Amino acid sequence: MVEVMLHEAAHALATRRGIKDTSSAGNRYHNKRFVALAAELGLRGPDTPDKITGWSHCTLHGQAAHDGYADVVAGIDAARLPFLIDLVSLARPSGGDGGEDQGDDGPGKPAKRGGRRMPVECACQPEPRRLQLTPKQIEDGPIICSLCCAPFQLPEDNQDPR
Repeated sequence: MVEVMLHEAAHALATRRGIKDTSSAGNRYHNKRFVALAAELGLRGPDTPDKITGWSHCTLHGQAAHDGYADVVAGIDAARLPFLIDLVSLARPSGGDGGEDQGDDGPGKPAKRGGRRMPVECACQPEPRRLQLTPKQIEDGPIICSLCCAPFQLPEDNQDPR
């Protein structure tokens, strides 16, 4: 993320200084003037230009990442939302509609749960947000609160989702 921000900052620096840093054909090909501006910001240009994008692929090299941008990277890491793997689609057999259990109670079929819902809450302070979820929704994986970035969980006095 920091590399992308610095790449765009190099373009802004070029605009501010009146430097032509890309080709006129769609501004795709980045020239050597772009690499020089990117280097001022701590990026390292590629060893050879790409045929289509030129010197565009600049990376944050070790010393600049450590000295100049370590606090920025740490701040971004602390602020980002957690990455959740889509385990539901991986676990769902092909052809499944993703709906609630139909519940035939036959061999290999999950038992019906009668639409029972359970309260879950996030970590918002001073007052957590609350939702009502079925046990299956709870088992399927975390639902993240967009305000506090914490998953909704069963309250401590009710930790059994069955």
